[in-house]
Amino acid sequence: MTNAFLDTSLPFGSVNVTTLALQLKAANVNVLWLPLDEVTNFALMTALQQAGVSMKIIFSATGYGQTLIDDTSAVPDAQGVWFLATASPVQLNTPATKAFQSALAKYAHFKGIPDFAWYEGWGAADLMIKGLELAGKNPTRPAFISRLRKVTNYNMDGLETPVNFSLSAFGKAPSKLCEYLAQFEGRTFVHPTKVCGSILPNSDQLTGA
Repeated sequence: MTNAFLDTSLPFGSVNVTTLALQLKAANVNVLWLPLDEVTNFALMTALQQAGVSMKIIFSATGYGQTLIDDTSAVPDAQGVWFLATASPVQLNTPATKAFQSALAKYAHFKGIPDFAWYEGWGAADLMIKGLELAGKNPTRPAFISRLRKVTNYNMDGLETPVNFSLSAFGKAPSKLCEYLAQFEGRTFVHPTKVCGSILPNSDQLTGA
């Protein structure tokens, strides 16, 4: 099988996954990036297994979290797949991930592996608190926004790579981006990995009308 890569960036609901799986098999594709919703991604993983397609690597933008572990029908087809985590995967066991999980267990009685919704909720609350702290004793909406615009290294209390909120960075692609991945093996996520890359020259430029 020749090395081939396919980005399946297609609109939700526009793909018959069985047909796509057969097309991937015919094209000898063995590396797959799936930036789709969980239902579509897992359906395609299953279709690939049924079609006898052996992928070297599958990257899924969705699916990291306890929901996958608890879904006995999805577990077999997700073996070896690398999943994008919203921020630092809890398998890193950093002070930030430990504090995150401790708070979820204490206040939400959740002791599993947090998924996208948990990370997004935590990040939204943390950013709100940050803005209120900066706005001072009697916060106003303008103060909340203007003070946050002076923050150049917000990192979701240690869970995320730093983000620049200043107006000088607004609308500009950062020179470096990082993502977190974890691989699914057995009934858990392993090999938490941080992957960083630099922007390609001129890739942030708008094309002419």
